[in-house]
Amino acid sequence: MKKIFKLLALSIFLSSTFINANSDEIINNIKSKFTGFFNQSLNEMFPYAEFGLTSGTGNEVTGSVVAINPISDESDTSNTTFFQGSLFLSDDSRETINLGIANRKLTNDDNLLIGTNFFYDHELDYNHRRASIGLEAISSVGSFTYNEYFRLSSWKSGVDNIQEKALNGRDMEIGSPLPFLPSTNFYYRTFEWEGASGAADQEGDDFSLEARFKRFNVEIGKRSFDGTTEDEEFIRLTYRCCNNNNEEFVVSDKAFDLNSVENKRFAKVRRENLIVKQKEMDLTVIGF
Repeated sequence: MKKIFKLLALSIFLSSTFINANSDEIINNIKSKFTGFFNQSLNEMFPYAEFGLTSGTGNEVTGSVVAINPISDESDTSNTTFFQGSLFLSDDSRETINLGIANRKLTNDDNLLIGTNFFYDHELDYNHRRASIGLEAISSVGSFTYNEYFRLSSWKSGVDNIQEKALNGRDMEIGSPLPFLPSTNFYYRTFEWEGASGAADQEGDDFSLEARFKRFNVEIGKRSFDGTTEDEEFIRLTYRCCNNNNEEFVVSDKAFDLNSVENKRFAKVRRENLIVKQKEMDLTVIGF
């Protein structure tokens, strides 16, 4: 019934457009009405959403959609619980969904968020499954996240029927804005994936720099491995929609400023969303 009312409302908008406008105005008004209708409908379903593209030195492009929906009362700023769901599409025909619940508590005069989260990951094409638990601390002068990943599936037939297995692992990340630039973040992340069937563990780290320009995020970085895997550089472009609480890029007169992070209550959980796997054939790790 709700969808019917929305369609009726859209029809009324279009009818009034045709009555009161010439052909050029008709096209412009249709675009305007449709865009407003689409954004309003998406905002009702998922008040916080973003669309992203990531590319690395291997020329692989990963597309992503991340949606966040509050579960707790939004007016209760001291205690926030939300659902985070995402879909990742890579150019090697792998689709991964991530479903999670996160809780954050606002403390220290609203200057600190402390949180926990639980996620389930599923690579649809080859039925790899994984779960994770995470901890996080977020302030305006720095952040910390720790995630522990647990495989839920065993060996599966992957591309060309080569056997693959999801891996247990963990990662830790710290972040901080650059001096005088509160709209930026410098991140350092370490990770470890436990090799299976006698393979060596895969260890490494990431360095990245993120800048936020209202609705757009740009993050560039490099991933290094402690092994035979080739290091890679990457860039992530993100567009945030639906919610109007998007900060402008600013330059501050203070190097670092400890202030309220109430507006970060629904910031997405930072974690490895792709399932990291090992091939049985050559005992190498794949899947970032």
